[in-house]
Amino acid sequence: MPVELLNTVMSLPLEREFEGWITWTVLDYLEEVGIDARIWSISPQDEHTWPADETLLLEGKVIGLQFKRPYLADPLQGEPFPHYNRLYWPLGHDPAQFRLVKANEEIFYCLPTFTNRTWRKASLHHCLFWRPTRKMGPGDVWYENSQNVPGWSGSIDRHYTSFRWGAFFERLVQCSFGWRVTAEGPIREYHMHLRSAIRAAELEKMEEGERESLLFFNVGMEMTEEREA
Repeated sequence: MPVELLNTVMSLPLEREFEGWITWTVLDYLEEVGIDARIWSISPQDEHTWPADETLLLEGKVIGLQFKRPYLADPLQGEPFPHYNRLYWPLGHDPAQFRLVKANEEIFYCLPTFTNRTWRKASLHHCLFWRPTRKMGPGDVWYENSQNVPGWSGSIDRHYTSFRWGAFFERLVQCSFGWRVTAEGPIREYHMHLRSAIRAAELEKMEEGERESLLFFNVGMEMTEEREA
């Protein structure tokens, strides 16, 4: 029997479609429960140093969301319809971005678990908020890799750093997730945090023999070395 959420209507949705659907359903949810929040997009230039597509500011905490489009591998032999054991996200195409996501604990991958546009209004309930662990490297991540395809060896849906929206939101409001900014100087404080993460990622790249430089995150504010000290 076909899984309706995995039926492809017209074509596989683009990444920007998933980003728009999930962002708006997050805002709808927060408005419904009476929480004031802000969400804004990150410019492509700044994404090179702080790899989030969208930034969520909620109750004094910053969360970054890096959206990844899901793909469906060919059905296994004997399976006439798409199944969740063929759903995956290719996270190995940009190793530098993967390392920076790991270096910034407030950034989560947002992984949609549907490919049918009909389900777009319910998209918030059909996505995973996930962070890779320190030992993980870039590669394909599978929803359920029962065939032991190289890369992800289990079910990301049940991984201990993977959350559905309800559990993710509960941890966010109790300050388990997110970078907390103070009222006195949120931009300066967060800017210093980002520079520290970027420098750490740059050192890691140099150890691996890579020489390309990283751009510093531009917060629209000039700061002297004395103020950063």
